[in-house]
Amino acid sequence: MLNVDFSNVSESVDYKRPGAGVYCCRIVDVEHNQDKQYIKAYLDICYGEFKDTGKSVKDRTGQDWGYINTYFSYKPTALGMLKHSLHVVADSSKIEPKTLEKEFNETEGKCLIGKYVGIVIGEQEYKAKDGSIKKTLALPKLVLAADAKDHPEKFEVPALQKLAEDEKPHDVTTGGINGTTVSEDELPF
Repeated sequence: MLNVDFSNVSESVDYKRPGAGVYCCRIVDVEHNQDKQYIKAYLDICYGEFKDTGKSVKDRTGQDWGYINTYFSYKPTALGMLKHSLHVVADSSKIEPKTLEKEFNETEGKCLIGKYVGIVIGEQEYKAKDGSIKKTLALPKLVLAADAKDHPEKFEVPALQKLAEDEKPHDVTTGGINGTTVSEDELPF
C-alpha cells in the first residue's frame, strides 16, 4: 500500500514551455566533454514570460531539462565558429573578446558561467521511442543579448524543421492498449 501525503501538494496545471523564438539568456552552467571536444552550456532565459524557466524546473524536479543547451566545439574544424560564438558572448556581456578567449582556455569554459547571450531558436521534428513524431527545440543561433531583448523583431525565427518523409513512421497504431483501439463509448469520461 502507498502512503502518499497529498495534504500539502498543489495540483499541477498545464506547463507552458518556451517554443521557437528570440530570447535573451544567461549561461548558468557548463559541462566539458573532453573526448568529444566541446563545452555544453546551459542557458536560462532572463527576460519576459519564460524568465528563469530552467531554474524553476531544476528547483521543482532536480532535473536540468528546462534549460536551453548550446555547444562550444573546439575541434579543429569548428574553431572559426567557436571564435564567433565567444565574440558574441563577450560583446553581449560587455567584455573584451580576447579576454574571453584566454579565459575560455584557462578555465575549460567555466568562464562562460554568468555571461549573457541572445538566441534565435527554431523547432524540429523527431521520432520518439514510441514511433510518434514530436517537436523539440533546435540548436540556437547565438546573437547579441541586447538585440534579442530590445529588438527581437530584427530576427527571423526559423520555420519548423520537418523530418524527411522516409524518416516518418508509416504504420502507427492509434490509441488503445496493446495495439487495440477503444471507441469513444468505452471511455470512462
